[in-house]
Amino acid sequence: MKHSLFNIRLDVLSREEALLNCRKFFAESTCRTLCFLNAHCFNLAQSDAAYAEAINHADLLLNDGIGIEVVSKFAGVRLRENLNGTDLIPQILEIAADTNIPVYLLGGREGVAGQAAEALSARIPMIEIAGFRSGYFGMDEEEQVVDAINHSGAALVVLGMGVPRQELWAARNAGRLPDIRMLISGGAILDFLSGAIPRAPGWMRYLRLEWLFRLCLEPGRMWQRYIWGSFVLLANIVRLRAFSGSTSQS
Repeated sequence: MKHSLFNIRLDVLSREEALLNCRKFFAESTCRTLCFLNAHCFNLAQSDAAYAEAINHADLLLNDGIGIEVVSKFAGVRLRENLNGTDLIPQILEIAADTNIPVYLLGGREGVAGQAAEALSARIPMIEIAGFRSGYFGMDEEEQVVDAINHSGAALVVLGMGVPRQELWAARNAGRLPDIRMLISGGAILDFLSGAIPRAPGWMRYLRLEWLFRLCLEPGRMWQRYIWGSFVLLANIVRLRAFSGSTSQS
Protein backbone atom coordinates (compact mmCIF):
# COMPACT_ATOMS: atom_id res chain seq x y z
CA MET A 1 0.00 0.00 0.00
CA LYS A 2 1.33 3.43 -0.97
CA HIS A 3 1.60 6.20 1.60
CA SER A 4 2.01 9.90 0.78
CA LEU A 5 5.19 11.63 1.84
CA PHE A 6 3.72 14.93 0.69
CA ASN A 7 4.05 14.60 -3.11
CA ILE A 8 5.89 11.25 -3.12
CA ARG A 9 4.13 7.87 -2.96
CA LEU A 10 6.16 5.52 -0.76
CA ASP A 11 5.66 1.83 -0.02
CA VAL A 12 5.81 1.31 3.74
CA LEU A 13 6.98 -2.28 4.19
CA SER A 14 9.09 -4.43 6.44
CA ARG A 15 12.21 -6.05 4.98
CA GLU A 16 10.42 -9.40 4.88
CA GLU A 17 7.45 -7.90 3.02
CA ALA A 18 9.73 -6.17 0.50
CA LEU A 19 11.54 -9.44 -0.22
CA LEU A 20 8.25 -11.32 -0.55
CA ASN A 21 7.12 -8.75 -3.12
CA CYS A 22 10.32 -9.29 -5.10
CA ARG A 23 9.83 -13.06 -5.00
CA LYS A 24 6.30 -12.53 -6.31
CA PHE A 25 7.54 -10.27 -9.11
CA PHE A 26 10.01 -12.96 -10.20
CA ALA A 27 7.08 -15.35 -10.70
CA GLU A 28 5.18 -12.90 -12.95
CA SER A 29 5.68 -11.96 -16.59
CA THR A 30 5.44 -8.15 -16.20
CA CYS A 31 8.52 -5.94 -15.93
CA ARG A 32 8.43 -4.33 -12.48
CA THR A 33 10.54 -1.47 -11.16
CA LEU A 34 12.08 -1.08 -7.72
CA CYS A 35 13.53 2.26 -6.56
CA PHE A 36 14.88 3.60 -3.28
CA LEU A 37 14.12 7.00 -1.76
CA ASN A 38 16.75 8.76 0.33
CA ALA A 39 17.01 12.44 1.30
CA HIS A 40 18.91 13.34 -1.87
CA CYS A 41 16.25 11.60 -3.99
CA PHE A 42 13.47 13.42 -2.14
CA ASN A 43 15.15 16.77 -2.74
CA LEU A 44 15.71 15.98 -6.40
CA ALA A 45 12.07 15.01 -6.85
CA GLN A 46 11.06 18.53 -5.78
CA SER A 47 12.94 20.09 -8.70
CA ASP A 48 12.83 17.37 -11.38
CA ALA A 49 9.28 16.57 -12.47
CA ALA A 50 10.32 13.69 -14.76
CA TYR A 51 12.23 12.02 -11.95
CA ALA A 52 9.33 12.52 -9.50
CA GLU A 53 6.97 10.91 -12.00
CA ALA A 54 9.34 7.97 -12.52
CA ILE A 55 9.64 7.11 -8.82
CA ASN A 56 5.94 7.73 -8.17
CA HIS A 57 5.13 5.13 -10.82
CA ALA A 58 7.66 2.58 -9.52
CA ASP A 59 6.10 -0.70 -8.48
CA LEU A 60 8.09 -0.48 -5.24
CA LEU A 61 9.57 2.69 -3.76
CA LEU A 62 11.35 1.94 -0.49
CA ASN A 63 12.67 4.26 2.23
CA ASP A 64 16.43 4.56 2.61
CA GLY A 65 18.11 6.48 5.40
CA ILE A 66 17.55 8.89 8.26
CA GLY A 67 16.49 11.79 6.01
CA ILE A 68 13.36 9.95 4.91
CA GLU A 69 12.58 9.09 8.53
CA VAL A 70 12.57 12.85 9.20
CA VAL A 71 10.29 13.50 6.22
CA SER A 72 7.96 10.69 7.30
CA LYS A 73 7.50 12.15 10.78
CA PHE A 74 6.42 15.50 9.35
CA ALA A 75 4.17 13.75 6.83
CA GLY A 76 2.52 11.64 9.54
CA VAL A 77 3.72 8.33 8.09
CA ARG A 78 5.16 5.66 10.35
CA LEU A 79 7.91 3.66 8.66
CA ARG A 80 8.48 0.00 9.48
CA GLU A 81 12.27 -0.21 9.12
CA ASN A 82 15.14 1.21 7.12
CA LEU A 83 15.41 -0.50 3.71
CA ASN A 84 18.65 0.74 2.21
CA GLY A 85 19.51 -0.76 -1.15
CA THR A 86 23.11 -1.61 -0.26
CA ASP A 87 21.87 -4.23 2.21
CA LEU A 88 18.58 -5.20 0.54
CA ILE A 89 19.74 -5.73 -3.06
CA PRO A 90 22.16 -8.58 -2.18
CA GLN A 91 19.25 -10.30 -0.41
CA ILE A 92 17.13 -9.88 -3.55
CA LEU A 93 19.98 -11.37 -5.59
CA GLU A 94 20.03 -14.38 -3.27
CA ILE A 95 16.33 -14.89 -4.05
CA ALA A 96 17.12 -14.54 -7.75
CA ALA A 97 19.74 -17.28 -7.41
CA ASP A 98 17.31 -19.53 -5.52
CA THR A 99 14.61 -19.08 -8.17
CA ASN A 100 16.83 -19.39 -11.27
CA ILE A 101 16.52 -15.72 -12.27
CA PRO A 102 19.54 -14.69 -14.40
CA VAL A 103 20.94 -11.23 -13.62
CA TYR A 104 22.31 -8.42 -15.80
CA LEU A 105 24.45 -5.71 -14.19
CA LEU A 106 24.34 -2.30 -15.85
CA GLY A 107 26.30 0.63 -14.45
CA GLY A 108 29.50 1.88 -12.90
CA ARG A 109 32.74 2.96 -14.50
CA GLU A 110 34.52 0.73 -17.00
CA GLY A 111 35.39 -2.56 -15.32
CA VAL A 112 33.24 -2.06 -12.21
CA ALA A 113 30.27 -4.16 -13.38
CA GLY A 114 32.61 -7.04 -14.29
CA GLN A 115 34.27 -6.87 -10.87
CA ALA A 116 30.84 -6.81 -9.23
CA ALA A 117 29.86 -9.90 -11.25
CA GLU A 118 32.97 -11.74 -10.02
CA ALA A 119 32.31 -10.73 -6.42
CA LEU A 120 28.67 -11.82 -6.64
CA SER A 121 29.61 -15.20 -8.12
CA ALA A 122 31.94 -15.76 -5.16
CA ARG A 123 29.38 -14.53 -2.63
CA ILE A 124 26.34 -16.31 -4.12
CA PRO A 125 27.65 -19.40 -5.96
CA MET A 126 24.24 -20.29 -7.43
CA ILE A 127 23.74 -16.90 -9.08
CA GLU A 128 23.69 -16.72 -12.88
CA ILE A 129 25.20 -13.53 -14.29
CA ALA A 130 23.73 -13.20 -17.79
CA GLY A 131 25.79 -10.14 -18.68
CA PHE A 132 27.19 -6.82 -17.56
CA ARG A 133 28.10 -3.44 -18.99
CA SER A 134 29.47 -0.09 -17.90
CA GLY A 135 26.91 2.63 -17.26
CA TYR A 136 28.84 5.14 -19.36
CA PHE A 137 26.94 5.21 -22.65
CA GLY A 138 25.03 7.87 -24.55
CA MET A 139 21.49 8.02 -25.86
CA ASP A 140 22.79 6.93 -29.25
CA GLU A 141 23.81 3.59 -27.66
CA GLU A 142 20.60 2.98 -25.73
CA GLU A 143 19.08 0.76 -28.43
CA GLN A 144 22.23 -1.35 -28.39
CA VAL A 145 22.09 -1.69 -24.60
CA VAL A 146 18.41 -2.72 -24.67
CA ASP A 147 19.15 -5.30 -27.39
CA ALA A 148 22.08 -6.69 -25.39
CA ILE A 149 19.85 -7.17 -22.33
CA ASN A 150 17.08 -8.74 -24.40
CA HIS A 151 19.51 -11.23 -25.96
CA SER A 152 21.32 -12.03 -22.71
CA GLY A 153 18.68 -14.29 -21.19
CA ALA A 154 18.48 -12.09 -18.10
CA ALA A 155 15.27 -11.73 -16.10
CA LEU A 156 16.56 -9.18 -13.57
CA VAL A 157 18.55 -6.00 -14.26
CA VAL A 158 20.43 -4.17 -11.50
CA LEU A 159 21.08 -0.58 -12.51
CA GLY A 160 23.97 1.34 -10.99
CA MET A 161 23.90 4.53 -13.03
CA GLY A 162 23.11 7.05 -10.32
CA VAL A 163 20.09 9.24 -9.60
CA PRO A 164 18.11 10.31 -11.62
CA ARG A 165 19.55 8.66 -14.71
CA GLN A 166 18.85 5.08 -13.64
CA GLU A 167 15.21 5.75 -12.67
CA LEU A 168 14.54 7.63 -15.90
CA TRP A 169 16.21 4.82 -17.87
CA ALA A 170 14.03 2.23 -16.15
CA ALA A 171 10.83 4.20 -16.72
CA ARG A 172 11.71 4.74 -20.37
CA ASN A 173 12.74 1.18 -21.16
CA ALA A 174 10.67 -1.13 -18.93
CA GLY A 175 8.18 -1.68 -21.74
CA ARG A 176 10.97 -2.64 -24.16
CA LEU A 177 12.31 -5.52 -22.05
CA PRO A 178 9.75 -8.33 -22.45
CA ASP A 179 11.74 -11.00 -20.60
CA ILE A 180 12.76 -8.85 -17.63
CA ARG A 181 10.79 -9.37 -14.42
CA MET A 182 12.37 -6.53 -12.46
CA LEU A 183 14.54 -3.43 -12.91
CA ILE A 184 16.27 -2.37 -9.69
CA SER A 185 17.68 1.16 -9.42
CA GLY A 186 20.61 0.61 -7.09
CA GLY A 187 22.70 3.79 -7.14
CA ALA A 188 26.26 2.92 -6.10
CA ILE A 189 25.44 -0.77 -5.51
CA LEU A 190 27.88 -2.02 -8.17
CA ASP A 191 30.66 0.10 -6.67
CA PHE A 192 29.98 -1.46 -3.27
CA LEU A 193 29.68 -5.02 -4.61
CA SER A 194 32.90 -4.67 -6.62
CA GLY A 195 34.82 -3.13 -3.73
CA ALA A 196 35.45 0.09 -5.67
CA ILE A 197 33.82 1.92 -2.74
CA PRO A 198 34.24 0.31 0.71
CA ARG A 199 31.33 -0.04 3.12
CA ALA A 200 31.42 1.74 6.45
CA PRO A 201 32.48 -0.37 9.46
CA GLY A 202 29.67 -2.33 11.09
CA TRP A 203 29.50 -0.06 14.12
CA MET A 204 28.97 3.01 11.90
CA ARG A 205 26.19 1.25 9.99
CA TYR A 206 24.60 0.24 13.30
CA LEU A 207 24.66 3.88 14.47
CA ARG A 208 23.26 5.03 11.10
CA LEU A 209 26.48 6.93 10.30
CA GLU A 210 27.27 5.41 6.93
CA TRP A 211 26.66 8.85 5.37
CA LEU A 212 29.51 10.23 7.51
CA PHE A 213 31.83 7.50 6.25
CA ARG A 214 30.94 8.37 2.63
CA LEU A 215 31.48 12.05 3.37
CA CYS A 216 34.96 11.34 4.73
CA LEU A 217 35.78 9.17 1.70
CA GLU A 218 34.55 11.65 -0.91
CA PRO A 219 34.23 15.08 0.73
CA GLY A 220 34.49 17.00 -2.53
CA ARG A 221 31.50 15.18 -4.02
CA MET A 222 29.42 14.31 -0.98
CA TRP A 223 29.42 17.53 1.07
CA GLN A 224 26.76 19.06 -1.15
CA ARG A 225 24.54 15.98 -0.86
CA TYR A 226 24.88 15.44 2.89
CA ILE A 227 25.55 18.89 4.35
CA TRP A 228 23.87 21.36 2.03
CA GLY A 229 21.27 18.71 1.18
CA SER A 230 20.15 18.58 4.82
CA PHE A 231 19.25 22.28 4.74
CA VAL A 232 17.47 21.80 1.40
CA LEU A 233 15.53 18.89 2.88
CA LEU A 234 14.31 20.96 5.82
CA ALA A 235 13.36 23.82 3.48
CA ASN A 236 11.39 21.40 1.30
CA ILE A 237 9.58 19.98 4.33
CA VAL A 238 8.58 23.47 5.50
CA ARG A 239 7.38 24.42 2.01
CA LEU A 240 5.45 21.18 1.49
CA ARG A 241 3.83 21.35 4.93
CA ALA A 242 2.74 24.94 4.27
CA PHE A 243 1.37 23.94 0.89
CA SER A 244 -0.50 20.91 2.23
CA GLY A 245 -1.92 23.04 5.07
CA SER A 246 -3.18 25.72 2.68
CA THR A 247 -4.64 23.08 0.37
CA SER A 248 -6.57 21.38 3.20
CA GLN A 249 -8.06 24.73 4.27
CA SER A 250 -9.24 25.72 0.82
